[in-house]
Amino acid sequence: MWEEAKIWIQDNLRIIISILIVIAIGGGIYSYSKQNPSKKQKPTNNSAFEDKSSSFEDSSSKLSETELDEVRKILCK
Repeated sequence: MWEEAKIWIQDNLRIIISILIVIAIGGGIYSYSKQNPSKKQKPTNNSAFEDKSSSFEDSSSKLSETELDEVRKILCK
């Protein structure tokens, strides 16, 4: 009897491990969905993005007309 069980477990070990992994992932998703909203990470302020976009505008306004024409030629090809 024990020998048959041992053979069955060896034959089906991949399936058993796959089921355990799916159960672990499902449990993690379930516990995350049941968390208090206060425990979840709050969205960060977008000030860093705004700072980068303003510096991009500043640097793009420093291009000369000839440089802009060259960029337009490259983009229009």
